[in-house]
Amino acid sequence: MRPNVTRQISLFAAAVAIAVWAPPRANAAVITFDSQPVGQVAPNTVITEGPFGMFAFGGPGGNTMTIQNIGGTHQNVAVDGNITDLNGTVFSIFLTGGGLFSLNSFDVANLHGGVGGGAARGCGGGPRIELTDNSGDCFAFLTTSGTFSTLSPSGFQNISDLFVNIVSDVSFADNFDLAVDNFNLTPAAAPASAPEPSTVLLVFAGVAASCFARRRKRYTTTAQE
Repeated sequence: MRPNVTRQISLFAAAVAIAVWAPPRANAAVITFDSQPVGQVAPNTVITEGPFGMFAFGGPGGNTMTIQNIGGTHQNVAVDGNITDLNGTVFSIFLTGGGLFSLNSFDVANLHGGVGGGAARGCGGGPRIELTDNSGDCFAFLTTSGTFSTLSPSGFQNISDLFVNIVSDVSFADNFDLAVDNFNLTPAAAPASAPEPSTVLLVFAGVAASCFARRRKRYTTTAQE
């Protein structure tokens, strides 16, 4: 068999194998809250957006996940349901169909803030926006800026649950009204599944047929000469 024919058949076989065995790509999804009704989410209920669900944990004093419309480019955002409660608002994010996902970024702002900045905080105390995953990894941040900024904390990869705690805590700090928006999340790609035996046979049958056809064509041409 000629080297160029062998190479073409090898490339064909490789391309078909990749098409058969390659896992599907996972596309990022962004939770914007824009499709959610404005107001407090009923305690201990689930709301959905795209492939993700959000569970709103209940709390004392009407302290539950709250959607607020602020207009502009951000429209709806999630805020603390009771800004005088020391425990803040907690909701979790998860894939409604199950599985793992990764956090790429999210936006934060202080709706009562002005020109300012922000800094990382310790987890578990004071006004803050705190993220915790199912393995216990934690990230906390406090911003004094009225302009949304995008954060990309590391470590929240291949997780099954992301818990968001918004603690405005205005009774112990100066005029905080913290908000989050635009959670950019990527579901983990599904593992490549082994193809059905019939599919494997079709792949190799196609390669064999191509090889036979080329050999027959060469033989016919040679005989005619």
